[in-house]
This record gives sequence, structure tokens and C-alpha cells, in this order.
Amino acid sequence: MLKASEFLNKQDKILFFLLKTSLLLVFLHSMNAWFLWKITPAIAGAISFVFCFLYLITRPSLFSTRQIFILSIFILVIVRLYVIRDANINAYIEVFIRSSPLALIILLAYEKKIELLRFITSTLGLLLFVSLLAWICFLAGCNLPHSSIEYNNGQYWFDNYYLFIHDLNPYFVIPRFSSVFLEPGHLGMITSFLLFANRFELKRIEVIILLIATLFTFSLAAYILLFISVMFFLLVRTKKPLIYLSLFVVFLLIGYQFFSQYNNGNNIVNNLIIERLRIEDQSLAGDTRYSELMDSYYNEFIYSDKVFTGIGFNKYEKLNLGANAGYKVFIVQNGILGTLLLIFLYISFILYHPSIEIILLLLVYALSFLQRAYALWECELIIFILAVAMYKTKEIKQHYAYG
Repeated sequence: MLKASEFLNKQDKILFFLLKTSLLLVFLHSMNAWFLWKITPAIAGAISFVFCFLYLITRPSLFSTRQIFILSIFILVIVRLYVIRDANINAYIEVFIRSSPLALIILLAYEKKIELLRFITSTLGLLLFVSLLAWICFLAGCNLPHSSIEYNNGQYWFDNYYLFIHDLNPYFVIPRFSSVFLEPGHLGMITSFLLFANRFELKRIEVIILLIATLFTFSLAAYILLFISVMFFLLVRTKKPLIYLSLFVVFLLIGYQFFSQYNNGNNIVNNLIIERLRIEDQSLAGDTRYSELMDSYYNEFIYSDKVFTGIGFNKYEKLNLGANAGYKVFIVQNGILGTLLLIFLYISFILYHPSIEIILLLLVYALSFLQRAYALWECELIIFILAVAMYKTKEIKQHYAYG
């Protein structure tokens, strides 16, 4: 028979596994994995909260109620309420449901946060590994079983190969890898954040897979985030930063020269990345985040009396300004006040234990926000909260280092 200590240890592992799995559900749902499209964010949040709360009441010693944690939770709820301030009562209830598991992550002990980060990284790495193998078979011409699916009333159409989805919209002339998620750019953004959070530990197979998946997205934004992240990391985490930075730059220049000349520039890397880095009309050729209507409206909005509070989500939707994503959308909807609340939220996370690495990660988040204002997505919040624990102190990092 199991001793009492062994039984409690086994019980702890089971309950924490359920917590990790339920949070992974929230993580993947916020990334718009196709197999979770039929589940509402409130349902995913409620499932996760149940298992997080169960772990809380059975292992209360692994949760902290420090004032700084409570402040983060308070700001999280306030900023989420603010961005849906013009919605109905159901949306307000959903805010509390979806924020509950995030609140419990904030309160969770540092060592458990690091374990949770490792679990999410490993599981996503496994998913992407299987998905990449199927994607390569698809590119090689293998006849794989599939069906057709749509998202958001026909905004997106896909051939669903189950292990990955293939976008049928005409603007994807060249196939780009998005795995089971809605857009390649979404996947590349999140994998870039995870690579930074995991300290680019390429001795771990799951981290290598994240890097390969990022490259296969052929997302200009993801490549820029990855480039800047590597630059930051080499500056603060290597003993000879100038040597490593020089080698990194030389590697990029060789790659640029090769792909810009290979097959007279008619190759996927040159077409999707290098050509989009050209400056046209004082902006990047690949910078297509805003419609002309949006640019025109934003230029008027910033001088209006609504610039402080924003116009709200519902009024913005009624304007029909086209397909837009980025900081302009967030500012128009939420104004200076909403933007400041979001900044205060992320700063409050850093106040747990500030470090140069987590500040640099915040800068990477800020750069991503310029072209995809998704900083309130659960996956982005979870990564950042867990990364704070990873970079907490030198002693903690040494004690809980992977590998």
C-alpha cells in the first residue's frame, strides 16, 4: 500500500497535470487552433478555472497572495473590462471567467510556473513536430485525407488536413506553415515569444522544433521578432556578445546574398521575406496591416476629443474600415487610457522580479504589438507571466534550469 506521503505526492502530480492540461487548452484556444473553434472562450476559461481552483484548495501553500500579485490581477480585470465596456452583461461575465485561470497562474509558486512553461513548450513542440512532418509530406505531393472548413462566417477558408490546415485564400500564393492555427503570423509570433522565454536553449529538442516552425511560417513579422530577440539575447546572455553578434550578422548577410540571387530572386525566401523588407513610400513593402480607410480615420482620430477614451469595439466595427490589425486598432478602440492600462499591466508583471531579460522581452512584445495588438490574448499573457518566473533571479534559474 502507498504511504501517506507517496499518496499525497501522486495526488499532487495528477492534480497539477490536470491544471497544466487545462491551461494548455486555454493557450491553444487563444491561438485559434481549428479543433477548438466550436468552444467559446468562456467555456475554455471555465474548464481551466475548475482545475486551477481544485489545485489551489488542495495545495494552498503553492500559491502566494503578495500585494504585487493582487495588483496585477486587479489591473488585468480592469483593462479587460475597459476594452469591452460597450458590450452586454454576458461579455462582462466572460471577462471574470477568462481572467480567473490567469489570476491563479499569477499566484502560483515560481517553481510551478517554470514547470508549466516547460510543459507548454514541450507539448506545443510535439504538436508542431507532427504537424511539420505532415506539412512536408503535403509539399512533396502526398495525397493526404482532408476536408473543408471555414472560420468566422467565411472570412477564412481552409483545406483541413487535421494535423495542419492549408489556407485557400488567394493572398497565400506560396504555401506557408500555420500548423493547426489560424494564421502563420500568429504561430510565428507566439513561437518567437516562447523561444525568448525558454532562453533559446537549442540543446532542447522542443526549442529547436519551435525555431524550425517559426522559419517555416515565412512570416516577415515573426522573422523580425526572432532577429531582434536573438540580438537582445546575444547582448545580455553571452560572455563575448560582439563576437557572436558579428557572426550572426555575417550569417544573415550571407543568407541575404544567397536568396536574393538564387534563381534570379524567384524563390520563396526572397519573395516572402527579402522583397517585403524594401522601403516603399517611406514604409516597408511588407507593411500591409492597415487599409487606406483605417489610416485616414486614425490620422483624424488622434486629434479628436475621443483620443483619450477611444470609441469602443462596437462603434469601431460599425465603421467598416476593412481588415486591420495593430496598435492603431487598439488605440482607436481604447484610446490613451486603455493603452496606459495595458502598459501598467505588463509593468506590474515585471515588478514581481525585474531583470534585464524580462525587460527586453517586454520590448519584443511592444514591437509585436505595433503590427498585432494581441497583448490580451491568453497565450501572450501566459508566456510573459511564466517568463518572469524563468528569469526571476540567477539562483532560481540555476536551480530549476532544464536539461
